[in-house]
Amino acid sequence: MHPIVRKLSLFSPLNSEEAAAVDLVLGNVRHIPAKEEVARQGEEPRAVLFLLKGMACRHKLLTDGRRQILSFLLPGDCCEVGVSLLAQRDHAILALEDCEVASASDDAIQHLSRQYPKLRDALQWATLVEQAIAREWIANVGQRSGRKRMAHLFCEHYHRMNSLGLTDGTSCPLPLTQTDVGEALGVTPIHVNRLLQDFRRLGLLAFGDKHLRILNLPALKHMAGFDDTYLHLERREEYQA
Repeated sequence: MHPIVRKLSLFSPLNSEEAAAVDLVLGNVRHIPAKEEVARQGEEPRAVLFLLKGMACRHKLLTDGRRQILSFLLPGDCCEVGVSLLAQRDHAILALEDCEVASASDDAIQHLSRQYPKLRDALQWATLVEQAIAREWIANVGQRSGRKRMAHLFCEHYHRMNSLGLTDGTSCPLPLTQTDVGEALGVTPIHVNRLLQDFRRLGLLAFGDKHLRILNLPALKHMAGFDDTYLHLERREEYQA
């Protein structure tokens, strides 16, 4: 199944015509090597981007050279419908591993939305979920301890990957360095290393070699105070466009 169709079908299953329309609009695909920018901070956005394969992150570069990771992008995620209304991008998007990215004009997306109301609503749903995740990240960095932040981040990643069918039992890909994790959580790499050792010692998870393995999901969720409601993963089986 096309990654975008799979993601949008989390809102409500798409029929064959809707799926074919998505595939047609997103025919312009390019390969982005690991550690290269998908989109640059400050550039004029000319197209809507969709991640088809791999993992990327949004990040903000500060004037002193430091970086804050703002979110992680997984296969099927859209990078801001309507972004071309802005004069420039206010953040960068970086490929964390080799990625495939599709692009389409805003006009093409608007035409698709007018022709297929369910796709319009599914894209709006995806945008709302993205905003909900952003709010949760603010709460995570602003109010939770370092240990709870990390537990919450790993719970979120596992649940998002599982919803896309990208987990293997208790494990899933997570191509991050400890520095990346620290830049997402607002802690130092040394702190990240200590927390990971604590989690392993407590039998909660193991992280390394670009993979995350959850050893005790209920205990990890309890530590984080994790409630996956904000991910809005329940399908709208009876949705009517």
